[in-house]
Amino acid sequence: MEPFEQDRYDRLVARVWLDGQDINAAMIKSGDAWAYRRYADEPAYCAYEKAARDLGRGLWRLPPADRVAPWEWRQRRSREGRFTDYSPQTVATCVASLGR
Repeated sequence: MEPFEQDRYDRLVARVWLDGQDINAAMIKSGDAWAYRRYADEPAYCAYEKAARDLGRGLWRLPPADRVAPWEWRQRRSREGRFTDYSPQTVATCVASLGR
């Protein structure tokens, strides 16, 4: 495991490895996780997410209204149900937003 930091809720943010495999990358590739823009520092994660979207894997099979980014879901009360549709996002746009 490679810890990045503790978030404000004291949760560990980390890259997880198992037998040499990057589990974070595997989850993004299969559509079971988002490339978390705030903490991710690996541009390849954006490419993996885009490929999962294009192939309709995992969460990307859901209707757009049901695909809510976790960081927006946590703010759902203040966002009044308005969420970003990340499905058309390019790899370059995702990479530009990493660490923000």
